[in-house]
Amino acid sequence: MQTLSLHIPSMQCSHCTNKIQTFVFEIEGIEEIKFDLDSKMVYISFIDPASKEMIIEAIRECGFEVN
Repeated sequence: MQTLSLHIPSMQCSHCTNKIQTFVFEIEGIEEIKFDLDSKMVYISFIDPASKEMIIEAIRECGFEVN
């Protein structure tokens, strides 16, 4: 299992986290998603066939920039 930590500067509320969660959980292999709104971080645990690139693309597709 791999873990990815991403900074999402425009993530501000539970609506944002719900939207991100919906898009990311569509990817096969996503195990867990945790959010920290104070630091604007998301922590994602995943296995193959999911990849870092697929996760970042899904977050961008739902309207958020990833740093």
